Amino acid sequence: MVPIVPLIWILSFIVRAILKQRDKRLEQDLGYRPAPARGGGVLGRQVRWSALLYVGVLLFPAALFAGVWAGGFYGSGAAVTVFLLTFAGLFQLPHWLAWRVLGPRGWVRSAKGALWLACFAEPEDRRGALELLDATCRPAGSPKWQPGPGKVTTWTLFALALQAESRRDHARADLIVEGIQRLEKIPQGTLRRKGIELLAWPAIDRREWRKAFDRLEGGKGRGVRLLRLLALAHRPLGKPPSVLALRLAWLLAPERRRTRPYLEKALVARRRSGSTIPPRVEEPLEEGGSVWLRHLRLLSRAAYGRTVRTADLEALAASWQDALEGEGHARVLSRGMELGVQGVALAADALHDSVTAELELLARVAEGPWKAGAGEGLAGWLRSRQIEGILGVLERETEGFPATGKLARELDPPLVELDRWYRFRLDFERLRAAGGADALRTAWFNGLRYVACNWPVDLGKAYPDEAGAACREMHLWAASLAGELGDAQISQLSRNNAASVR
Repeated sequence: MVPIVPLIWILSFIVRAILKQRDKRLEQDLGYRPAPARGGGVLGRQVRWSALLYVGVLLFPAALFAGVWAGGFYGSGAAVTVFLLTFAGLFQLPHWLAWRVLGPRGWVRSAKGALWLACFAEPEDRRGALELLDATCRPAGSPKWQPGPGKVTTWTLFALALQAESRRDHARADLIVEGIQRLEKIPQGTLRRKGIELLAWPAIDRREWRKAFDRLEGGKGRGVRLLRLLALAHRPLGKPPSVLALRLAWLLAPERRRTRPYLEKALVARRRSGSTIPPRVEEPLEEGGSVWLRHLRLLSRAAYGRTVRTADLEALAASWQDALEGEGHARVLSRGMELGVQGVALAADALHDSVTAELELLARVAEGPWKAGAGEGLAGWLRSRQIEGILGVLERETEGFPATGKLARELDPPLVELDRWYRFRLDFERLRAAGGADALRTAWFNGLRYVACNWPVDLGKAYPDEAGAACREMHLWAASLAGELGDAQISQLSRNNAASVR
């Protein structure tokens, strides 16, 4: 017969030791002792009644029954072993069902129900896991996850990055991932395993192997191990893994059907004396054809959410300049008169206005540095219009954070503000690419320095218990950019503010 009371006492002792060590680490890191959880007892609020019900009614009796059954045939040693193995397996069952079975099939409600039964170390972990599940496992046609109220945690940062990836906003996702990697420590458990996998998969699907390998840093588990080996097999850097290591990692990893095509390509690359598979690059804009056809191709690329490069836009603008100005304008007028067009001069002007308006729309989303300087033909005008548009977007934030320091708008929940701030920061990077350091410095000292400095200060005052992680990330960026632009005052002030954030 298995002694139940000693086993319960041992489990209680282990839980108390774990919580005691956690409190000591928090006291060392934060400089103060955390307040005890309300509710008293060994666990307090750490485990919900649903998890206790799952452990007490289903998990523990099932493990006990399995242990007693094994003990009846093979003795007490087998009883304890089977009891512990069954207990550990059933303990992880809700997580496995939610992330590996129900969520990928789009059964979000069932997956959430499984997570409600799971045990988490902190109440925020359960809420964060549910939000991350919402952000990644929504079936087609259902409402997408949106950042909402609550504390900014590592869970919600993962969800925010995956939301940006789902919207093809890869640049913003990269900024969020950089912020996650600057965290001192990513919590153990689901985030180290499934969360890191989820961040790496968009880069793997785009064949950006170096980025995928970087995102897998710090991850744990069988799935992360396989993805890391696949990235190593495709990267042009480092020694590729052996065929045996790849096959074993694939056999042990989950989602083998999804990863099999990547495994086969990696094995092909490995057999070719370690040659690498080139990354999938976005198809270049087709060359040739009339200026009208190239214009339509670039509009189509923008409509499908693909990257519009400034080099392609500059080439198109040069072709339109030849077609609509000087000799080209004369040819348009001559051809119009040959066709008997009434008001041919007005029609030529309308064509010019229509084309330049569409080119300006393309310039708003174009990415990359410009070769043309300000005032250098149509391309230079488009560059100026892009810079003006970015400055207009950035300067809207100054209305909420004026130089006087008094908050002029109502702040949203911290995660919503952080998402807005990442867009603000991304516009700064686009301004750097379009206008260079001079445009960046002009915008900074014309008022945006106050936005960058005051935004996290006001957010921390409005949400002192929920916005700590967001404020620290915002302060650090403001300090770095201010130092780069030679603003020693804001740089030092932001560093001090970041150091004071818990």
